[in-house]
Amino acid sequence: MSSITDEEWDRLWQDDPFETTRLLWLIDKVDWRGHDDVRTEILNLHRLAMDVFNEGRRYQVEKLFELAVSLEEKVRDELGDRFDPVKRVLSDLTDLYPESLSYDDSES
Repeated sequence: MSSITDEEWDRLWQDDPFETTRLLWLIDKVDWRGHDDVRTEILNLHRLAMDVFNEGRRYQVEKLFELAVSLEEKVRDELGDRFDPVKRVLSDLTDLYPESLSYDDSES
C-alpha cells in the first residue's frame, strides 16, 4: 500500500479540486445502453471520490486513482463519441493523479 505526500493530500482534500457530483451527473446524462458494467464502475468511482474528496479518507486515494485510470483507458479505447462527457470528467480527475503514486507504479 502506498501513500501520498502531505502536500499532495492537502491539494486533493483541502483545496477541493474535484466536484464529485460530476460523476453522478454522468449516470443521469449518458446513454449507458450496452455498457452497464462501465456505469457500475462510475458509481463505484463516485463512492471512492466521496470517500477521498468529501470525507477525507486518505487511505482510499490509491484505489480511487487506480479505478479512474482504468476507466479512462477503457472509455478512451473502447467506447464511442457518445461517451465524450465521460472522457472529459475522467480526464479532469486523472489530471489530479498524485505524483508519488506513480513512483509505486515503477517499482512493481
